[in-house]
Amino acid sequence: MVTSGVAYHEDIGKLMNDLRGKDGVFVSMGNHDYFGEGEPLVTRIAEGGARVLRNEGIEVERDGARLYLAAVDDTWTRRANLERALEARPDGMPTVLLAHDPDRFPQYVKKKVDLVLAGHTHGGQIAVPFLARHVNASKLAHHYHLGMYKEGDATLYVHPGLGTTGPPIRLGVAPRSSS
Repeated sequence: MVTSGVAYHEDIGKLMNDLRGKDGVFVSMGNHDYFGEGEPLVTRIAEGGARVLRNEGIEVERDGARLYLAAVDDTWTRRANLERALEARPDGMPTVLLAHDPDRFPQYVKKKVDLVLAGHTHGGQIAVPFLARHVNASKLAHHYHLGMYKEGDATLYVHPGLGTTGPPIRLGVAPRSSS
C-alpha cells in the first residue's frame, strides 16, 4: 500500500472507508507497508473498516457455500507464519490465501491452498510493451513474477500492483495483467 514512510497512512485509512465488499474488506500486509512504521498503518486500516489478516484466517459463507480466507503477514520482515494462518481451517474447505510475496507458492501448494493472491514484484515495473508477461525486470529475480501460475490443483495470481519501488518509473507494465 505504501513505498516507504508514514506520510500516506491517513489517506489509506480514509480509502478503506470507501471500499465495500459483500463479505467484508480484507487486507494483507506487504514488505513496504513496514518500511517506516507498520503498526499505525494496521490501526488506520482497521479504523477505515477493513480487516487486516495477519497470519490468520476466517470462514466466509454465502448462500450455503463456504471458503476459508487466510493471509500470511510479510515474509521479508520475517512476520509470515503459514501454519498459524491455516490452523483454524476446517478439513477439506476450499482455501484462498492472501500472500504478498509469491515466491513461497510451492509451500502453499503443499498445504493444499487452492488460490493464492500475491503481488510484490510490481510486474517488473519495466518491461517490453505487450510482452510484459515474458520480458520484465522482475523475471530476473522471481520465478512467479506476473500473471497466473498453476501447480497441481492450486492457482497463483501475481498482480502487478499500481505503484513503483526503487526508480519511480513504470514502463510497459499496466496495473493489471493479461496472462
